[in-house]
Amino acid sequence: MNAPMHDEAHGGTLGARLNWLRAAVLGANDGIVSTAGLVVGVAGATDDRAALLTAGLAGLLAGSMSMAAGEYVSVSTQRDSEKAALALERRELRDQPEAELEELADLLQERGLSREVAREAAEQLTARDALRAHARVELGIDPDDLTNPWHAAWASFLAFTVGALLPLLAIVLPPAGWRLGVTVGSVLAALVLTGWSSARLGAAPRAARWCATSWAVRSRWGSPTPSARCWARPASDTARWAGVPPARRGPPRCRPAAVRSRGPAGLTLAARPAPGAAYGEVRPPTPRAQPFPVGRPRTDPAREGSPPMRATTIHAPYDMRVEDVPEPVVQLPTDAVVRVLRACICGSDLWAYRGEAARQPGQRIGHEFLGVVEETGSEVGTVRRGDLVVAPFMWSDGVCDYCREGLTTSCAHGGFWGSVGYDGGQGEAVRVPFADGTLVQLPKDAASDDHLLSALLTLSDVLGTGHHAALGAGVRPGATVAVVGDGAVGLCAVLAAKRLGAERIIALGRHEVRTGIARRFGATDVVAERGDAAVEAVRELTRGQGAHAVVEAVGTEQSMRTAIGVARDGGAVGFVGVPHGSSTGVDLSVLFDRNVALRGGVAPVRAYIPDLLPDVLDGTIDPSPVFDLTVGIEGVPDGYKAMDERTALKVLVTN
Repeated sequence: MNAPMHDEAHGGTLGARLNWLRAAVLGANDGIVSTAGLVVGVAGATDDRAALLTAGLAGLLAGSMSMAAGEYVSVSTQRDSEKAALALERRELRDQPEAELEELADLLQERGLSREVAREAAEQLTARDALRAHARVELGIDPDDLTNPWHAAWASFLAFTVGALLPLLAIVLPPAGWRLGVTVGSVLAALVLTGWSSARLGAAPRAARWCATSWAVRSRWGSPTPSARCWARPASDTARWAGVPPARRGPPRCRPAAVRSRGPAGLTLAARPAPGAAYGEVRPPTPRAQPFPVGRPRTDPAREGSPPMRATTIHAPYDMRVEDVPEPVVQLPTDAVVRVLRACICGSDLWAYRGEAARQPGQRIGHEFLGVVEETGSEVGTVRRGDLVVAPFMWSDGVCDYCREGLTTSCAHGGFWGSVGYDGGQGEAVRVPFADGTLVQLPKDAASDDHLLSALLTLSDVLGTGHHAALGAGVRPGATVAVVGDGAVGLCAVLAAKRLGAERIIALGRHEVRTGIARRFGATDVVAERGDAAVEAVRELTRGQGAHAVVEAVGTEQSMRTAIGVARDGGAVGFVGVPHGSSTGVDLSVLFDRNVALRGGVAPVRAYIPDLLPDVLDGTIDPSPVFDLTVGIEGVPDGYKAMDERTALKVLVTN
């Protein structure tokens, strides 16, 4: 499938051809018949060749200029209407982007897409070229292929002139007794030639050329035909051609009056021909023409009929199941399907497990995984079948303003794995939207190294999140760093701080196994106290000053108060613990009085992977010890139970 927003064989070229070809045919026909009528009338009054020539040339000049001016004004009006409609659409996209996105999704749904796929297709088309996508779907206008009034005017002028010369020469050159017969014969020959030439230039099949030729002649001699200003039969004529092969049908549908699109202030605009329609082919009328491929899914999003795979689903608090679900398939040209090799359970997954985060019964879950690309859409260019890849915990298009700035978690078209209607990472395979903007390729030989695979899996979330927290806290060489929280993210923040050159790293945690990992990762001190006691202990270790940089990796009110309390004046807190439970209760006056900065949020790990990946591959950093329990896909419910009961730090899932 070709990219829908790229140049198309039936885009600008066909539109331009139809514009000047229509004008040329009208000009030639008018030039032939009107000039013939004029000179025959004059010939009835005089045999003087000079008089005939003068009258014919006057008619030729006046008619050609009139036709050219009429075409210019007519096509200019159409072009102005198209520009006005585009301007309105541009304003609506600027002022009401969400409403326009919904409207586009509704229109795509009308064309047969499911709601989920229509919404995703609308997002992808809008991300690529919002104005062009909305204009073509809603208005039937291609912003890059507006009608050209000059082309139409010149085509009409030249065609009228050429068409008028034949009857003029036929009336002037023969003897007086032959003039009428020669002129009538010349007119018929010219009309036949015009019909044949226009059909040939329009790439019509041979049978359709004869049809068009006969219609061109009949249209000037009183036979009932469609309007010469629209090379089409009325919509009601379609039934007459039912079952007839395209090559044997009449002229193509061009601008049927029955097909209209919305324009500014109630203006109706004629829809353009369906791209790809060959001359002589009748396309069935629709409320709106399908202007370009939108990545119609190969199957319904429910993937009915696909072979089953195993995936983790949640049905109620503490009710995790591994069930048969349909295998994912490529639904849009920007999709990829990844066969999962490694996944894991995140601490944030426990909120759903405990009922603290709403989930629909049967919803997929899991947002950290790596695996092998099994299938790609036609527009995916950065990965291919067989590539080993890691997926960050959110998908992103890679091209919106936020993605270009490195804030992929705010992607205008991004989303979370396990959202309603999307696969979760804790399964055997995942459909990946926006594969080019989401997936990161890994060395293929890493697939045979179990230890390295575990380390690489942390790039999908916890390592990048710990790195984000360290950057937010302003960790620099020689700094003293405090890390509040001994979960997987907090431990990776210790590793990140060490990598960024921190001289002293204080880990705040009370679980010996975890603080032992913290020391392996680079922690120089461990503080087991909590609350005010923890603040006092850290200040004692730092001669009363506190830490230059503090990482908050828990997300509770107490942990945030502790983080702010252990920060030295002029320091910074990088927070990545997702707020949950009670409010954080941050006292802004404390931050203000002590010049403590607060930075953090959802980590854009996709932007960090290229920087962190080389150090993981060469062993400079090894975050794999955060995994202390491994289960197969069938053991995922037991893994949730272990993490909930704190008998496991982070559970690795293997397929």
